[in-house]
Amino acid sequence: MRRMEGSPLNPYAPPAVTAESTSGGRAPSTENYRPLFALVTAVTAALAFSVLVEAAVIVQSLTTISVMSRVQAGEEVDEEMISGIDDRNVLVGLSQVAALLAGAIAFAMLTYRASRNALSYGQMLMKFSPGWAVGFYFIPLVSLWKPYYAMKEIWQASDPTGDVHPGSVEVPALLPVWWWAFVVHNLAGQITFRMARAVNDPGSLISAAHADIASAIATIIAALLAIAVARTLAARQDACQKAAEAFRATRRAATPATSAY
Repeated sequence: MRRMEGSPLNPYAPPAVTAESTSGGRAPSTENYRPLFALVTAVTAALAFSVLVEAAVIVQSLTTISVMSRVQAGEEVDEEMISGIDDRNVLVGLSQVAALLAGAIAFAMLTYRASRNALSYGQMLMKFSPGWAVGFYFIPLVSLWKPYYAMKEIWQASDPTGDVHPGSVEVPALLPVWWWAFVVHNLAGQITFRMARAVNDPGSLISAAHADIASAIATIIAALLAIAVARTLAARQDACQKAAEAFRATRRAATPATSAY
């Protein structure tokens, strides 16, 4: 098959085509395969931290709802209790930012490496370079669908059977479910951000806390699914690499040795 690889100087440049065999099988490659398992560990750690932070968000939101409901009912509430809610909200918010950055960086690194690995197999014409597979996440509107198609292409190009043709490799339900969870997580985050900025009384704070709970649940689901995608993709690429090595070894063994004379 033909394959495409991004420019080594500019990872965001469109992939360049190399002339390869188009009769199937694995073509030679100048890309170097690197196992994903170290990056999977980083992704798992970062997203596990995110899950813990979001669990804290849920606990904090329930506390906020309880205290603000008492305020609405006219009950006397200790000033320190209300001040404690504000302090914990700030701490939880900072933790969310840290978790978001750690998870985004780790997953971006894994996506970039996985794309390069997919190119190293040389068994499928790829439309997206490793740089664009990551860069799509940062482009407004385009980020709603392009990253999914880049990940789908990585999955298809990493097929261990080596029988890869456009549209011939189906993706598991895990991938679209993960992507929809990611989109919902993003939308929920934007809604809660806007609601938090509009808080001006106990009622609006209670509404924002309910939104925070919904957003936290969406984030936890998206994080767990992202971990599953990372781990499954790492295992798939490892199996594909072993198959590729066996294929190339068989081809070398079948090639007659040439005499130096």
